[in-house]
Amino acid sequence: MSEVALPSTAELAIRAGVALIVVLGVALVSLRWLARRGLGRHGGLGGAALSLESRLALEPRRSLCIVRAGGRRWLLGVSEAGIAMLADLGGESAEPPGGTPDQAD
Repeated sequence: MSEVALPSTAELAIRAGVALIVVLGVALVSLRWLARRGLGRHGGLGGAALSLESRLALEPRRSLCIVRAGGRRWLLGVSEAGIAMLADLGGESAEPPGGTPDQAD
């Protein structure tokens, strides 16, 4: 039988280094491409920022939050057990039901 020549440690290190450089290069190019498309901004929501519009503390570890993302608004219940979506408020304005105070009669 013929013996198979095994690569030396230096050769293996060079191959691993070249592979690492290639992988990092592909990752860098991919990230730049995604950044140009706007996918890396504002949490990946297509250019729409995620914002907390309002928060009402009900108890020390429980609260209601209105969150806006991508032009939509949600009412969330937050507690030590987790977060639950209570209502999809759509794209409504943040005005109270009776209108703004300056519109009152």
